[in-house]
Amino acid sequence: MVGLPDSGAFLEKRFAGLTNVEIYSKFGNESYNFTNYEWGYQVGLLGEKLEIYKEQNLNNVEWNKYEDPSNHTTLTWYKVVFDSPKGNDPLALNLSSMGKGEAWVNGNSIGRYWVSFLTSKNEPSQSL
Repeated sequence: MVGLPDSGAFLEKRFAGLTNVEIYSKFGNESYNFTNYEWGYQVGLLGEKLEIYKEQNLNNVEWNKYEDPSNHTTLTWYKVVFDSPKGNDPLALNLSSMGKGEAWVNGNSIGRYWVSFLTSKNEPSQSL
């Protein structure tokens, strides 16, 4: 929704958005009114709250075997455990297949990332 605040302190306590929600079926005269349902805004992620990016908390959730990430459209946590290479050479973590997210190594956030795609005009889809 354009023009509404999307960040800041106590965002979950701000009221904004739809006040009357009714969905009509394209088949027949059915309609569903959701106006009196409780609507809310969830702040944060359960994985962050449980700190599953820390080794001691990895077993606080049930992990599934890896699936092709192109099948996921919702937020998905991935974990991998590997032995670090010997030596003091710098390491690179290739996240180009991941789209957008935040990377954690040894319980420390190494930052957010997103892949910048080119539009049909051959221009970046995101810029600073």
